[in-house]
Amino acid sequence: MAKILCFSYERLFCPNNIISGPGFRLWEIAQILLKKGHKVTIAQLNHDKNYSKQGIKFISWDTETLKNIQKEYDVAYLPLTSFVDQYFDKINKIPTIIDLSTPLIIESMAHHLGEKNNFYLNQGILPTYLALTNADYFVCSNNAQKVFYLGMLSILGIKNFNKNLIKIVPFAPRLIYANKKIKSKNILQKFVGKNK
Repeated sequence: MAKILCFSYERLFCPNNIISGPGFRLWEIAQILLKKGHKVTIAQLNHDKNYSKQGIKFISWDTETLKNIQKEYDVAYLPLTSFVDQYFDKINKIPTIIDLSTPLIIESMAHHLGEKNNFYLNQGILPTYLALTNADYFVCSNNAQKVFYLGMLSILGIKNFNKNLIKIVPFAPRLIYANKKIKSKNILQKFVGKNK
């Protein structure tokens, strides 16, 4: 059993029990890790008080709370959107996994196409480059992302070309907040196949 610290740049379930797509993926992964017997803690920005929800601890993401990361946790898990390089001086002392499912480079390029500011460089390229250079392992949502990031690793010469550095963890959240069950179970059957 490992003590896993997950990072979130947003407050999950706030306001009014609302959660974003990246936050939902993080919550789902945290729940799966908990079911596998790991102790899971989520450090979130703009956190007002520590609490637990369904067996998962929520703490503040700040330098004081996280000053002993390497002593208190065995593994760090960060979505790429939560990558903050000043924490890597402590996080790199434990195995670190970056979730590449939100492609910041492509997203920032699409949102700022034709602009002459530094957003694309500072919010897209640099966090991605720093994450790729510092993390030990990576996960992504699909094979296209895996090929994209393996290509980046290879081109940048950051890691040896090793397909095992990146594992696919599909983005398939459950409707955990719905009070009703889905009436039709064959919504995507023609795309994903029967019984999947």
